[in-house]
Amino acid sequence: MKSNGEPERWVLAARLSRVTKRDLARGDALINGIHTQDQRGAEWARDQGHVIVHVTKDRNVSGAVPPWERPELGQWLTDPVKLVQYDGLVAYTVDRLSRDYSDVDWLRKWAERHRKKLYIIKDRLRWPDERDGVLWGIAAERAYEERRETIERTTRQLEALRNAGKLTGRPPFGYTTEGERYDRRLAPTDEGRKYVPLIYAHVIEGWSLEQVAEWLRTEGVKPPLSAGWWAATIGLLIKNPTYMGHRCAVTIVPPDDAEIQDGKIVRYRYQNRWVQKPRWIYGKTIHRCEPLVGAAVWKQANEALKNRTKRGHFDPDKRAMLSSVLYCAKCPDSPMYKTTPSKKLQATCRYLTVYYRCFGRGSQRQSCGNMIPLDVVDSAVDEIIAATFDVPVMRREIIYGNEAEIETRVEEIRFEIQQLGSLDLSDVDYDRELARLRAERDRIANLDRIPDQVELVPTGDTYYALWQRLSIPERGAWLATHGFRVAADKEHVTVSQETGSATVALEKKPSHARTRMLYLGKCQCGCGIDLYGVNANKKYVNGAHAAKAHRRRKSQAAGSG
Repeated sequence: MKSNGEPERWVLAARLSRVTKRDLARGDALINGIHTQDQRGAEWARDQGHVIVHVTKDRNVSGAVPPWERPELGQWLTDPVKLVQYDGLVAYTVDRLSRDYSDVDWLRKWAERHRKKLYIIKDRLRWPDERDGVLWGIAAERAYEERRETIERTTRQLEALRNAGKLTGRPPFGYTTEGERYDRRLAPTDEGRKYVPLIYAHVIEGWSLEQVAEWLRTEGVKPPLSAGWWAATIGLLIKNPTYMGHRCAVTIVPPDDAEIQDGKIVRYRYQNRWVQKPRWIYGKTIHRCEPLVGAAVWKQANEALKNRTKRGHFDPDKRAMLSSVLYCAKCPDSPMYKTTPSKKLQATCRYLTVYYRCFGRGSQRQSCGNMIPLDVVDSAVDEIIAATFDVPVMRREIIYGNEAEIETRVEEIRFEIQQLGSLDLSDVDYDRELARLRAERDRIANLDRIPDQVELVPTGDTYYALWQRLSIPERGAWLATHGFRVAADKEHVTVSQETGSATVALEKKPSHARTRMLYLGKCQCGCGIDLYGVNANKKYVNGAHAAKAHRRRKSQAAGSG
């Protein structure tokens, strides 16, 4: 009791490092760890005449997380509004507060600073203590050793499971787990079978990662771990070899330097860049599963992701009509882009001519100077589509041979050859396995190939009809998708496709004859500059000279007055 006879107010710190799906589905009241801690705390408070004002239930929180960083308990240790609502902090055991003895020492200093009490129910430890705190140190050391033993035991079990080819860890998007405990394996979900091949296909087609993420958000696909669909999420998905049937171990790349605070690494340096998380790469295969994409598709998507050019943000609604499909006729492989006038020029000029301009090609690109008014080229292409490509659109139906299957199997064997270096094999076993894989690779590569055959089937639409239904920003991507190519210079615009080709000559604007400039005499401000022009009434070089003459006349008038 307090000195005024009121009961002391206590906060019970309950923590559970791991909550199984089965316990979580049954509800808080039946989660053994949290429930038993809550029960013991209530019994202790009743016996001592105290009041439990709140129970902080930190689920799935490791004992290595400092108390002040825990989602529930951290607020009650740092928030001034909550600090005044209780007199002490109680836990069933020391490890429910932390499994790090430095954190326990921090808690004792925190209690002295804020005039709070600490109590451990099982060991009957209290703070402030008449003793020197040795028992607190022993309890904290015991909790720390238990944590180290748990880590060692769990690491050993996981390593044994991985060596046996069993599944460990969470499944990625598109997969779930099935099988008995300690014999789990990955199995594709219906959502994964539908969307993962499409994600890879869109990346190969040239979609940006943000476009793929926006498409998944529009489709209502649930993201992994509720992290949301972002460009970085799609990038990690594309690089994950699990989708071609190989779940690989993650290997940390040793940093060039590291910054350590309180015995923990807080930053890593790779060359000249500091990052907060270490870099990692995929290592050896630890689990085989059913692939959602072939090895050839996986490789093609990763190459497309690696080789694509970086570009800044752009507004899709302001995209030029021939974006991504217009090329310079003088430099056949050089794209032409819309030139955007500066904001200052847009504000000062009422009429602006927007051009398509050749930008050159390669890292050392240089424009050839080819510039054509945007509206002229767009009108010419519109004319060509209407006159030449009002023809049926044909859909390709592919009769598949075995080329894709052979290529996929060859890529799988190449990946397995790359994995040999990460396996713990003797020299004899390594040479034997390498020879076997090479022989299998050569056998499959030398099989008779049956190429894919394409049959054209009419769709009932014409290119011109589809063209008319598209908005201006959508037309460039549509042209590229259907195999169109546009080339332009100052004299001609050519649109070509496998169904035909057409060229339109651009009208040349009449050149204006240069007007002869007349000598108009000297500037009347007295500066002595000669005046030339077509306006006989011109008296000054510019407005500044006219203002100068006006000030002189005004001064002379004031002096004469």
